[in-house]
Amino acid sequence: MSRKKDENRLDEIISRSINSGKPEFNAEKWKQKYPEEFQMLQSMSEGKTRTRRPSVWTVVSQSPITKLAAAVTAAAAAMIVVSIIWFSPPTPARAIGQVRNLYGIVALKNGGLSENVVKTADIHPGQWIETLSGSKAEVLMQDQSRLHPEPRTVFQINDKKYGQEILLQCGAIAVEAAKQPPGKSLTIRTDGSHIKVLGTRLDVRLVKKPDGTRQTRVSVASGSVELVSSGEKVLLLPNTEGIADEGKKPLRRSSNLEVNEMIRLFHKNNVLAAQSNIKAGLPVIVDFTGGSAATIWTLIPWEKFEETETGRYFLKLKIPAFDIKAFTLDGMTLEVGGKGNVLHIDLSDTLAKSARLTHVILSIPDIKGLFQAKEKDVFQFDRPATTSHVITLFQFRLPEGAYIHQVSPEIIEKEKNLNRLVVTIAANSQMPEICY
Repeated sequence: MSRKKDENRLDEIISRSINSGKPEFNAEKWKQKYPEEFQMLQSMSEGKTRTRRPSVWTVVSQSPITKLAAAVTAAAAAMIVVSIIWFSPPTPARAIGQVRNLYGIVALKNGGLSENVVKTADIHPGQWIETLSGSKAEVLMQDQSRLHPEPRTVFQINDKKYGQEILLQCGAIAVEAAKQPPGKSLTIRTDGSHIKVLGTRLDVRLVKKPDGTRQTRVSVASGSVELVSSGEKVLLLPNTEGIADEGKKPLRRSSNLEVNEMIRLFHKNNVLAAQSNIKAGLPVIVDFTGGSAATIWTLIPWEKFEETETGRYFLKLKIPAFDIKAFTLDGMTLEVGGKGNVLHIDLSDTLAKSARLTHVILSIPDIKGLFQAKEKDVFQFDRPATTSHVITLFQFRLPEGAYIHQVSPEIIEKEKNLNRLVVTIAANSQMPEICY
């Protein structure tokens, strides 16, 4: 059999196989129809050689139709490989938290796509969590911190080298931060501010002001927090809050309204005294509670406290007092103990953190005898003027419907706040000292 004849026959066989709609092969028919080719294949399998006869693979590979079939087969295989690569689902990103829908509509957003959370769903990097109006959710972060976003809140969680980061776009979040591993911290970012959390309970609120700027407000329940804005940093301690306007330095104040008011009165009193070139007294808030009694908010100079041991101090009172509360001029709550005429305050942690420990703010409830009853539902508060030149701000907190019959000197501030009538006067007088 000639080489040309071999090629023609093999080409004919391959051509019929490629173009056939039924690619079935009958070995017995093939052996009967092509005995020489069968003998050649058989001799090759037995190790026999034939002179001047090329191998079947050489003949097949050099055939034009074979070459075309091989090319088509290779292209098809390549398409199969590409299809496998193209259509294989991507490896899912590692979840960085989980959101649980408590009620209402809670959505996960990724680009332009939005998916409503029915019960729970994993949170992946780049996704935004949104709680709609009247909705509530709970988020468990990878570090076991818990987030409680308020309705109409939008935020994102991301992994960073320094720990997990919350990006608050709008709304408010209550945070129960887990203890962070060494070198890590939980960070919350808003417009122009960031909060560094080492392990605490806090609330973060982003407020849009009437002028269109944003204000970040942070309230700390436990632990400590660093609030940074416009390159300045303040340390927030329990029962304090920080306020940071866009592009402005952060401010720190107490979560207690009366403490903030005492701090304001203290500074205002000093300004008025400087303007009048006289001595500044220590401002006082008299919160009328009925009858002759009132709660007194006053300032005690630091020099009045005596140290018993490192970090612990006591104050001797002229009157028995109970349930006293104490604060620094930073707005920080102090730990108070003792009873009766001796007040104990633990300042072991405060002295290192508070830079303004010149005075201590005291709240002393149920002080009797400050008001004298004149007739039914009529009471009088009277403090005589002092002989020395001094100016002291007195602020009275009365029932909202109270009628002031007479006051001297004149009222310099008057407002209604939390169902109370609040009036402030600047008097040439001082409150009696309550401590030795």
